[in-house]
Amino acid sequence: MLPSRLLAGIPSQIRRAAGIATPPSTDEATQQPCTTGEFLQIFRAVYPDTRAVIGLVPHELRMGRSRYLDLNGVERAPAGNISETETVWNSCVVLGDAKRRAMPDEQALSSSLYFDSILLQAEPGPSQAAAFLAQKQVDQQTLTTLLSQLDKSATFKVLLRRAVEENVLTLSGPRRWLVALVSPGGHRDGMAFYGGGGGTGTTGTAFGVDRANQLITLPLRDDRPVGNFLYLFAGGRLLPLDPVCHAIRALVSVLTEADPQSPSAWMGVGGRIDPQRIVDLGAGERGAVDYLSQRILAELGLECRWLSPLHFIPDTTDAIATGAPLAWRPGDAMRLALNALGGVEALDQYVAWQNVYLEEQFPLGR
Repeated sequence: MLPSRLLAGIPSQIRRAAGIATPPSTDEATQQPCTTGEFLQIFRAVYPDTRAVIGLVPHELRMGRSRYLDLNGVERAPAGNISETETVWNSCVVLGDAKRRAMPDEQALSSSLYFDSILLQAEPGPSQAAAFLAQKQVDQQTLTTLLSQLDKSATFKVLLRRAVEENVLTLSGPRRWLVALVSPGGHRDGMAFYGGGGGTGTTGTAFGVDRANQLITLPLRDDRPVGNFLYLFAGGRLLPLDPVCHAIRALVSVLTEADPQSPSAWMGVGGRIDPQRIVDLGAGERGAVDYLSQRILAELGLECRWLSPLHFIPDTTDAIATGAPLAWRPGDAMRLALNALGGVEALDQYVAWQNVYLEEQFPLGR
């Protein structure tokens, strides 16, 4: 029989379904709940084949139960099932709709036909015209190369075709999207820094999606990691994202007409993450844009699975250098806040659960 302390962390309906008896002395209201790791171990034993479908989220994580508006504008009140969490639900909304509506392969065109590369700087005088044209050709080739690689991803192709059918992308006319590649404003510690509120003091153009002007700016002129912000990865590492990751996020945002999850609810003084808000709110949902971006990367053999939309500024008390190149760790206050959720390991398991569920419903590469 399982120890009563562990039984207290398992809902009675699960115990009954599994044929696990509750000792008479066990009072669910007063027993110490099992840890996240213990809960996962027991849940796997009880439901070895269906854990991803049922996928109850342990309360200790403080994740997966907050109300949210889904991508259809419907308010959701999840009860704790992985399938109801914001990342899974909205990703299913996108993938389900895209799978139903996607045009046949023989009608699909290369994604490069739907985007025009432009330069943000004004047309130069005659003496600099050659350099201007050369830069435009280099940018166009860089963009075409990226898009040709993305066309090899089954997920990207499905999203692209849906966007074409919905007139999000057009071959001509005022709804045609423009793409501008931008250069960093500075470099430090092997990373490139861009303008736009990165907290680095550098100048330069920010990158992202400007829906009003049908413009996407991408940090693809420099292959160094983008150093403005660090993201949380398995093992508690804080790492910068590669420019390609940022580019894919922006393109997915355009194709899905959805925005990446905002960390604004976690922001405290100086635009930095407030540890207490992690304790109160959890570590945040990746959301559909980040999940789909990670899915595309995985289909291309480029595993890059950040665990949270929260981002941290390098070399502050929030992100302390580890001594390894391009690697930081959460500061003491951040580490304690994450430990209140069960630690980075629990968050990593939560993300893995979401991925398993989604990949069972929508297998990679299809």
